[in-house]
Amino acid sequence: GEPREHRQKNQRSHGVSSGCIPLGCTEIGCNGSYELTFEADVWEEGEVELSVAFDGVDALRCTFAVPSDDGEDCGVSGVTFVDGAMLVAVPTPMDERIAEADIELMVDGVVLFSDVVEPLWSDPFWPNGRRCDRDSGCLSAEDTFRL
Repeated sequence: GEPREHRQKNQRSHGVSSGCIPLGCTEIGCNGSYELTFEADVWEEGEVELSVAFDGVDALRCTFAVPSDDGEDCGVSGVTFVDGAMLVAVPTPMDERIAEADIELMVDGVVLFSDVVEPLWSDPFWPNGRRCDRDSGCLSAEDTFRL
């Protein structure tokens, strides 16, 4: 009867799931970022020049006017002003653990900040999983500077 047919259907469905299906890797790229925050009591009106070099190689160099209500385009990075702070996110290439960042910020030719800093990088993010990315993930760091 009935129980026998039911058992045969179950046996067939269990027999199908033998073996492993190999999983391929996606090839999703990513950029990390070095997020810089410059805090000032007041941003005087003028022309800002910002430059960032990673390990001696220019990563960002741009000029824009302040004050800015809408933010500014700084090449591959956006600049925004929030509560008196200027925020800049500088993209970093995949698997780049930069040792030093040389940062200079000027307004109307007057240097407000100039220093070489060592970013503290986060643990890597692997967009395709650690096995697929072969340990080359994306790193992020952030620093705040009081002017």
